[in-house]
Amino acid sequence: MLAHDMGERERMITNPMLTHSYAVKRVQQETYDTFTLELEPKNDAQPPSFLPGQFNMLYVFGVGEVPISICGDPAKPETLVHTTRAVGTVTKAMGKLRRGDLIGVRGPFGTSWPVEEAKGHDVVIATGGIG
Repeated sequence: MLAHDMGERERMITNPMLTHSYAVKRVQQETYDTFTLELEPKNDAQPPSFLPGQFNMLYVFGVGEVPISICGDPAKPETLVHTTRAVGTVTKAMGKLRRGDLIGVRGPFGTSWPVEEAKGHDVVIATGGIG
């Protein structure tokens, strides 16, 4: 579908470059410097769908923006889940967010993992960091 054939609302939902406001639904402290944020769209906005392996750009208002992998369930896109380590200016500010605080979200970005193609095959995954 071409952009000029879409309605304005549909364009806003599908454009990953637009920043959308999300509210912090839950904060889970995983370790002394690692936490999980559950985010829900503000104003009943329809959240974009995502696939395994994709990431969002999370924006802490007045501080900055960072890329963070999505670790939530793609079958439940109404809640975005991101696990993050507080190591820089933005992620340390994210670690201070509490239920109801707002955060900007752009995305999803990145190439997803071909989960369906991997079914029934051996898979080796090597990673670094927490994302």
